[in-house]
Amino acid sequence: MISHKPVIGVVGGIGSGKSRVAQILAGLGAAWVNADDLAHEAFQADNVKSAIRSIWGGQVFLADGSVDRRRLAERVFASHSDLRRLEMVIHPWIARRRERMFASLAARQDLKAFVADSPLLFEANLDAECDFILFVDCRLDIRAERLQATRGWSREELVRRESRQLPLGFKRDRADDIVANNSDDAALVCEASQAFARMLRSARA
Repeated sequence: MISHKPVIGVVGGIGSGKSRVAQILAGLGAAWVNADDLAHEAFQADNVKSAIRSIWGGQVFLADGSVDRRRLAERVFASHSDLRRLEMVIHPWIARRRERMFASLAARQDLKAFVADSPLLFEANLDAECDFILFVDCRLDIRAERLQATRGWSREELVRRESRQLPLGFKRDRADDIVANNSDDAALVCEASQAFARMLRSARA
């Protein structure tokens, strides 16, 4: 816990709705550090860009000097070793930034918990910093449909990228609670709210 506030790690498959669940918990009084926002910041940091350039060269950069994340993704998701090298650059930066943000919020009396929705929570060993793990369960066909609409990914691309992560069964088995996101948003709000209440009761016990 940070200043007696529990830290909740949100995990699940790609496209399962982890950020939406984190957003719901934030609306219920948790402080949410958005993993996507932190990743965006990381790729803009000079030391991160320097490390990426030293590994993959200028071909993964745009003309303005920013990282071409699409081209970089094509490289790293085609190679397990390249993906691990990128994670070794990005994860420490994000971890330090998240720690500073949590520390700056720790004294706020209105906050009930902290939420981390890192897509690679276990891979980055962030689970060691969490008091609870919440798994977002969502069927593959639903996730594939969502990602086709939002990112233009095929089902095969989803499966390929997810194969580079720890199995969903591993994450589910290590979760303290589970919410299903196979229906509409109202149902997800209800499930997430109930899970949040259970975790807060457990933290107080």
